[in-house]
Amino acid sequence: MNVVCKPELRKNMLSKRKLITSYEALAAGKNIADFLVELMSEKKGKSLVLSFASYKNEPDTDVIFDIIHNCFENICIAYPRVSDDGVNMEYYIIHSVNDLISGYKGIREPKPLSENHIAPDSVLAEYDNVYVIVPGLAFDKRGYRVGYGGGFYDRYLKRLKGIFIGICYDFQYIHDINIETDIYDVCCDYIITDRRIIRRA
Repeated sequence: MNVVCKPELRKNMLSKRKLITSYEALAAGKNIADFLVELMSEKKGKSLVLSFASYKNEPDTDVIFDIIHNCFENICIAYPRVSDDGVNMEYYIIHSVNDLISGYKGIREPKPLSENHIAPDSVLAEYDNVYVIVPGLAFDKRGYRVGYGGGFYDRYLKRLKGIFIGICYDFQYIHDINIETDIYDVCCDYIITDRRIIRRA
């Protein structure tokens, strides 16, 4: 199996994603949301979803929020906020995408309200199911990903137990190539594209 280096793959996928229209991003978000509902419906109880605000032609996560929020009663949804020093991120529960404000690099983030903060070491005591929706520029069949290079998600996911779900367009799933990895990389349990659900090999 060929191994591709992250900078090369990142550049290639960014170029391809620039061609995505807002209509295509919205349609992809709807399809991904339907697959997420299908996956999440397999489990019962109180659920926590750690999502994110889409950025620069990513699949539309606003529609994902709306569909998941409307399909499940016993659910909380949180979004990440990058710390003021630009090193780490923390999650805060939101009740609407209108709760988000412009933050790190122009990405929409929640306000850092202490009562809405998610403590990663206690989520399994508070919730029956924890789903983490992870962005990426590319995913391989083992669940490894190419992000934007900041390392925020790999650092955070090491602090948390849950089901990690990478979302992307179908062309960003590279089943025939392995992404180079190091000891800091965390893999996803599932990859959901706008066309399918893939469980990591």
